[in-house]
Amino acid sequence: MNLKFKKIISRLTLILVLLFTSQVIAKPLIIAHRGGKTNWPENTIYAFEEAQKAGVDAIELDVQVTHDGVPVVYHARDLAEWTNGSGQIAQHNLKYIKSLNAAWNFNSKEDFPFRKNKLTIPTLNEALQAIKTNLVIIDLKSEPEKQLIESLIQYIPKEEWQRLVFYSTNPEHLHLLKQKNPNAVVFEDRKITRQRLLMLNNAKKCDFPGQAHWVGFELQRKMKVVEEFSLGQDTDEIDFQLWNHESMNCFKKMLPKPNIVLFGIDNKKSYKIAKQLGVAAVYTNDPLSLLEEK
Repeated sequence: MNLKFKKIISRLTLILVLLFTSQVIAKPLIIAHRGGKTNWPENTIYAFEEAQKAGVDAIELDVQVTHDGVPVVYHARDLAEWTNGSGQIAQHNLKYIKSLNAAWNFNSKEDFPFRKNKLTIPTLNEALQAIKTNLVIIDLKSEPEKQLIESLIQYIPKEEWQRLVFYSTNPEHLHLLKQKNPNAVVFEDRKITRQRLLMLNNAKKCDFPGQAHWVGFELQRKMKVVEEFSLGQDTDEIDFQLWNHESMNCFKKMLPKPNIVLFGIDNKKSYKIAKQLGVAAVYTNDPLSLLEEK
């Protein structure tokens, strides 16, 4: 083998190694959960703008509907958790919601920096106008489900639907949304995902059918294991890690090109695990920390 041919082989080998390595260590998309609630006041335009400046790949936000039928961006059940108001979003009209300070209780270094710099609760459309990323995850929160879904159908501009993915812990939200808009992209029902992960970890069987393109669950999740007896029951709370290379490979085998998203990735250690597992994206409350690794 002459020297020139050896050099060619060496270069080809290096290229193959680099290609293989790039696939193995491909970094998951960083999705700022509620805009990055650890770094900035959650679900505010300010948080969405700062997260984008920092370099996140996508934004996740929560939607509830006001008493007068307008979808707004807020997570908690009670306005008192983050604002200087009280009660539920659904109990108030948009005018009252807009009068509140969405970051009243955001306590950075114990000085409540936004009490003098008011941030309002954005409508969903205001949030979408501020978010320039190609992907926005919308977590459907408020009930009754029908009122929220009808509000989304009415208020979301037609051109926005193509970059939206919808999630909810309540499958009825997703079912109604698909009825109203069959083209809406939704996560797989969380209960189905959990059952599959438990089955894989217990029975080691990879034989479930499915058509989901988006799948999401925590990397680690506390769950209760209940054992029934004739005289009662006994309960243990266990911290499960259901995602591993076997479960990841099974989901990728059984579902048509799934985007697997891990929730609760809030430190560099868990981000490294997500990266090694080869997931598509991660939810994080602390995007600034993870972006240092990207």
